[in-house]
Formats: sequence, C-alpha cells, structure tokens
Amino acid sequence: MNEKMNNKELQEQVFLFLNEIASVEIDNLNVHKNLEIDLGITGDDASDLIAAFAERFKVDISKFKFHEYFHSEPSLLSFSNDSFGKKEFTIRDLVEAAETHVLE
Repeated sequence: MNEKMNNKELQEQVFLFLNEIASVEIDNLNVHKNLEIDLGITGDDASDLIAAFAERFKVDISKFKFHEYFHSEPSLLSFSNDSFGKKEFTIRDLVEAAETHVLE
C-alpha cells in the first residue's frame, strides 16, 4: 500500500477490500457501518477478514482484542440492535488502522 494515500483514498481501498473479501456491495458501505451488526461479519469470518486486512494494509494486530468486538459464532444475539457488551467496530476503525498501521 502506498503510505502517502489520503484518508479518502484509504477509505476507497478499504471498501474495495470488503467487497473482495466479504462480498459486500460497495454502494451499501459507509464508514459508520458496524462489521458485525450491519454487515454480518462475525466469528471465523471476522477473524479471517482481520488477518487478511492486516496483511493487505500492513497493519499490526498483535494487540487487537478480537473477543471485545466480535462474537465467536454467529447467533441471533450477535445480529440484534444490542451488541451485548461488545465494543462497536466500524469501517472507520479499519480506515484508521490502514492509516496508522496499528489496530488495537
């Protein structure tokens, strides 16, 4: 990745990445979308996405606490409006991580 990309370019690259990896329509994306609640990315799929994201965007994820943001397996609870104690994880978090090269 070009380290000189501006925020808008990084956002576009993250949208393209989500389209490629998670088959999410780019027209349905904005930085406020929650990966688990809005996009249905959870469990192993979320773990795989974070790993692929880290590789693609050269992001250090060694301190990222996956369990604080994602349910381990999909369930009715994980897709309700209440995330039941999970922190919000949005596309904006991915864009910021792509910019800083760190996801915590």
